[in-house]
Amino acid sequence: GQSLKSVSCVLAYLCVGVEANGNSVTSIDSGTTWGSPVVADPGHSLSSVSCPRSSLCVAVDFSGNAVSSTDRGAHWSAPVAADPGQSLKSVSCPSSSLCVAVDGSGNAVSSTDGGASWSSPVAADLGQALTSVSCASSSLCVAVGGWLAVSSTDGGVTWSPEVVADFGQSLSSVSCPYAAFCVAVDTNGDAVSSRDGGAHWSAPVGADFGGILKSVSCPSMSFCVAVDTSGNAVASTDEGATWSASGLAVDAGQSSSSVSCASGSLCVSVDLGGNSVTYNSTNNEFDIISDDCIARSPMAYRETCRIGIQFAPSDAGLSSQGQRDATVSVTDDAPGSPHPIIFAPSIET
Repeated sequence: GQSLKSVSCVLAYLCVGVEANGNSVTSIDSGTTWGSPVVADPGHSLSSVSCPRSSLCVAVDFSGNAVSSTDRGAHWSAPVAADPGQSLKSVSCPSSSLCVAVDGSGNAVSSTDGGASWSSPVAADLGQALTSVSCASSSLCVAVGGWLAVSSTDGGVTWSPEVVADFGQSLSSVSCPYAAFCVAVDTNGDAVSSRDGGAHWSAPVGADFGGILKSVSCPSMSFCVAVDTSGNAVASTDEGATWSASGLAVDAGQSSSSVSCASGSLCVSVDLGGNSVTYNSTNNEFDIISDDCIARSPMAYRETCRIGIQFAPSDAGLSSQGQRDATVSVTDDAPGSPHPIIFAPSIET
C-alpha cells in the first residue's frame, strides 16, 4: 500500500486520507473499508488534510501547494500555490471560511475561501520549523515546532511571541478541540496541555513511555487519542493529565502517521504502510466541550462556573436506541467530594 500521511474524519462515518504520492482515499464506513485512490495533487507529496465538513476538504503538500475537494474526496481542484517554495507541514480548517497552514520555515498562510486562494506568508515562529497547527475556531489557532508554541487569535494574520511548551523536546502534533484548550505531544512520548490558548503549558506527562508520538486528536476536552511510530495508541479522558493504552487497537509493526477523532466514540489512524485502524466505542459518547471551572478557581461563596457536556452517540439515527448514562465527577474541597452529576439522555430513531 501507499504511505498515508494524514487523515481527517468529519463525521462518525466519513474520513478522508492523503498519501505521499499525491492521492487521496475516502471511507464512508468509519475506516472499515476505503475507496480506490483518487489523484488529488499530481506529482507532489501530500502532507496534511483537514475536513471541516463533509462538503469541504483541504490538503497541502511538501511543495507549498494546496488542493481542495467539495465532494468528499471524489474530485480535487487544481493545485494552488499557497506558500511558494516552502514545505507545508500541516493544515487546520475549523470551518469552511478559514484554513491555516504552517511550513518548515516557521511561516503561516491562511485561506478564507475554502483553499482557493491564500494569504502571503507571515512569520509565526521566527527561525523555527513548525510541525503542526490546530484551530479551534477563527479566534484560536495554535502551532508547535521544536519545544515552542505560538498562537493566533485573528485567523492566522498575526501570531503571539513564542512560548516554551515542552522544554528540550520536539513537539510533533497539537490538537485544540475548543477555545483555550489544547494538547500537544512530542517525540519523547510525552504530552503537554494548555488551558489558556497556548499562553502557558503544563509540565510534560508521560503518555507513551518509550514511544515516539506522531499525532494527537482531541474531539473534546474529555477525550484525546495519540499514536506513535510503532503503531501504538494511547488515550486520555482527563484533559491530558493521564494516559492509558487500555482498550485501544494496535497497528502492530507499522508506523502510525496520523489520527483523527470525529467524536469520543470514533477515531481512525493511518500509517506509512497504507493501513488504517479504527477505534469505535459506545463508552465515550459524552464529550466535555467546555469547562471554565478550573480557570476560575478558587471560587467565592455562591459563585458559579459551567461545564458543557455534549451527547454524541456514534450511530445515532442509524441503529441504536435506548438510554445512555454518564457521570461527571466534580472534585472540590466541600464535604462529600467528589460530587457526581448524572446524565441520562436517550437515543430515538
